[in-house]
Amino acid sequence: MNTDKLTERQAISIMAMFTLGTGMITGGANPAAENAWLAMLIAILVSFPIQMMYARMLSNYPGKNILQITDITFGKLISKIFSIIFLWNGIYLSALLIRVFDQFMSVVGLNATPQIIIITVIIIVAMQMLKSGIKVFGKWSELFLYILFFYFIFIPLTLIPLLNIDNIVPIMYDGIEPVYKGVIYAIAFPLTQNFIFLLYFNNFKEKKSYYKIFAIGPAFGAFLLFIVVIFTILVIGKDSYVESVFPPYLPIRRISIGSFFQRLEMILLLEYIYVAFVKVVASLFSALISFQHLFKLKNYKTFVIPITLLVGVLSYLTYSDYLDYHYITSEVYLPYAIVVNILVPFIIFIAEEIKLKRDSKKKI
Repeated sequence: MNTDKLTERQAISIMAMFTLGTGMITGGANPAAENAWLAMLIAILVSFPIQMMYARMLSNYPGKNILQITDITFGKLISKIFSIIFLWNGIYLSALLIRVFDQFMSVVGLNATPQIIIITVIIIVAMQMLKSGIKVFGKWSELFLYILFFYFIFIPLTLIPLLNIDNIVPIMYDGIEPVYKGVIYAIAFPLTQNFIFLLYFNNFKEKKSYYKIFAIGPAFGAFLLFIVVIFTILVIGKDSYVESVFPPYLPIRRISIGSFFQRLEMILLLEYIYVAFVKVVASLFSALISFQHLFKLKNYKTFVIPITLLVGVLSYLTYSDYLDYHYITSEVYLPYAIVVNILVPFIIFIAEEIKLKRDSKKKI
């Protein structure tokens, strides 16, 4: 179904940038407030077994994606139900991400630009990337990950004079509940969203490649997000982190080097945009591949334009303002993500393991 082949490095680059993704814009583990950095660390550890589950699901059937595996495990009729779930998840996640992307662009510099114009530009660029294929997407992601290294060296160094350790102490002053909520939030958004890569990270010959990709990619992206979170809190404090629309953007607005290098955020904004864009495109790929499997198409590229246009329209309708976004993410998307990203894969995983054991007994 998917003839584009990625190298391990490209797959890791895509997954790392996907995990970092909109977290560079919205932050991570926000309900934990000043303890968000602690919640991120716990969430990274807790989510690791889930990543290994994802890796095992693909390594059991090298060369096959998750929908082809459900064909084998459940039969094609039930597999179509999973195809519909994954198709909807790809479309809905893409729409939600585009809306966040659009809102961010409006807040930081394009506040006079109509929302429909920003969304149209995003989906046009996304269409071009989707038509270029996963291989090209992997090459671009690998390139920008190298650029991201310079960002994460430069920004922390320039923010050192602005750091205030009082912003993160005392630890767990409000008890364990905010940290617990932050951990759940971080696991659902973004640490297990990379479940979508089970749809097209399947062209690796060696089983160890799957474990390597699902171990290094999310861990590296999550570590970068941890740096974003802790430096943001150290600079702007608890209240601003919780109340701001896009807290990680606030520290870089304060960066100035002497009287000559100021307003550097407009240059650094480009990195924010591309990292968020990677997450949008990765989600759209998952929707297209699910659509391809559901209708037994030879190539998904024919439907890039209609699917992307549908996502663009849906993104316009996802939520109206930031207060609505906060409600959608915490009350609607959070339980939805736990079901789709963890519960559904776990059901498939158990069924897959049972079938493999049965098949091995038959051979004996």
